[in-house]
This record gives sequence, C-alpha cells and structure tokens, in this order.
Amino acid sequence: MKGWGKVTLAYLLLLPSLLLEVCCAEPVQCQWGAYGDWSECDGCTKTQRRTRPIVTYAQFGGAPCSGESTQTQGCTPKRGCPLEEGCGDRFQCSSGTAAVCVCVCVCVCVC
Repeated sequence: MKGWGKVTLAYLLLLPSLLLEVCCAEPVQCQWGAYGDWSECDGCTKTQRRTRPIVTYAQFGGAPCSGESTQTQGCTPKRGCPLEEGCGDRFQCSSGTAAVCVCVCVCVCVC
C-alpha cells in the first residue's frame, strides 16, 4: 500500500474544486428547437402533425421545457383513405402516429 496516502491526499485536494464546479454551475434552461415541416394531410383523420426537438436539456436546476413537442392541426386531404374492394363506402379508418391510413371493413360481406 505504498503511496496510497499520496493518492488519497491528491483526491481530497482536488475534490473541493470539483464540488465547487458542480454546485456553482449556472442553471441551464431547456430550449426547444424549431418545428419541422407539417406532415402530409392524413386522409382518415383529416389532420397533419409536426414535431420539434429539444436542443438543450435542462441542467443544474434549470427549468424543463414547457409546451408540447408535437402540434396537430386540421387539414383538407389531397387523397382519401383507400377502400377495400367489395365493401363500397362502408369502412372505418383508424390511424396511429404514422400518417398512414389503415382501413378496416365494417360490412357484413367478406372482404
């Protein structure tokens, strides 16, 4: 264990400056980036979305980002939700976060 006292002493001498740096750092506030482009208008939900990234995360007691990362607005679709063959106009659309339509027949016939 020769030299162990010197290593411990070196860390003890360095520790106050490290703690001072962490404890006295200025708070860093969260910052949003700019919103991206609007998505294509979803033919099923008649909505479009856009998102924005966090460019600076809160640190050292800074405030977290407020507001939403995603905006949604109504729109007029350029194309409708595709129909399954044999079901005519009897269908139900459901969409997730991806702007892709999934149409499901709700008719008595077998699609």
